[in-house]
This record gives sequence, C-alpha cells and structure tokens, in this order.
Amino acid sequence: GLEILLESTGTPAEAVDELIVAGAFGSFLNLESALAIGLLPRLPRARYAQVGNAAGVGAKALLLSLKERTRAQKIASRTSYIELTTYPGFQRRFALSMWFPAAQRRVREDA
Repeated sequence: GLEILLESTGTPAEAVDELIVAGAFGSFLNLESALAIGLLPRLPRARYAQVGNAAGVGAKALLLSLKERTRAQKIASRTSYIELTTYPGFQRRFALSMWFPAAQRRVREDA
C-alpha cells in the first residue's frame, strides 16, 4: 500500500519527511523489526513517529479548536482516495510483499 501511495503521487521514499504509524499497531510495533522485514520503507529511523490513538486526539482537537478544524478542512480538501484493490498490479505486489526481503528479491529476479 505504501509503495502504491508513493508511486501514485510521484513521491520518492527519500522525500518523505515523516511517516506516522498510529493506533495500537503504531504504539506496539517494533520499528526496527518492521524495517528489517520490509514492512515499512527504509527511511532513517528519525523520520518515523509512533503515536497512539491519533483519531481520538484529532477528534478532540477538532471539537475544541476552530483553528484545528480549519486546518483539518484544508488537509481534507487536498486529500484523495486510492482504491488499492483496483490499482494495476496491486494483487501481485501485495502477494509478493508477504515474503521477507531476500525472498522478494529472488522472486522478482525470476519474474
């Protein structure tokens, strides 16, 4: 999914300033292990932020602050939806991503 997001926006992984991993998943994920197995793009560790309940914190901020509500509306107006299941080549990429990095390289080289 991250590869497709980067590809569809024409953004190289190196251009990502911050990648926020949220929710329980983000709170308890071991980033070093996730990077080692290829779950997340190889970015410098300092570019990753692990946050807890980002949705809850955001909802609270929107309820309490007109400034934050306006900021959220601006972000929403620049946001678009990408349906991964209909994206060309997604099914194959998804299946290949289930393998660990060394196995992925071997399968891609054979393809």
